[in-house]
Amino acid sequence: MKKLLSIYQNIVIKEISYEKGDKTVYLKCTLIFNNKRIDTTLLITQSDFNRMLSKVILNGYIVDSDSITNFYLGDGTEMIEYNFQNTDESVTLSGFNFNNQVTQICA
Repeated sequence: MKKLLSIYQNIVIKEISYEKGDKTVYLKCTLIFNNKRIDTTLLITQSDFNRMLSKVILNGYIVDSDSITNFYLGDGTEMIEYNFQNTDESVTLSGFNFNNQVTQICA
């Protein structure tokens, strides 16, 4: 899996979700390399998520409240979801490298 993630050129971010207080973040995305697209879901760290979100904002994308949803479960768990699929433009990062372990859970 490390090789796949080390050779992509762009990441199109579709959806990011995580449980508040958890260290693991689910990233639904498309990896692009040489005009090949791989739709996948990755497990990344909260640290890499924060770096990714910072880079998205630095690239000029505005994360408005409509793209963030909070879900409260009956046991007190809070889930946070960032949805980038309902926007006019795709959220694409070029040259982003993960600093921590990444696990692909769906391809």
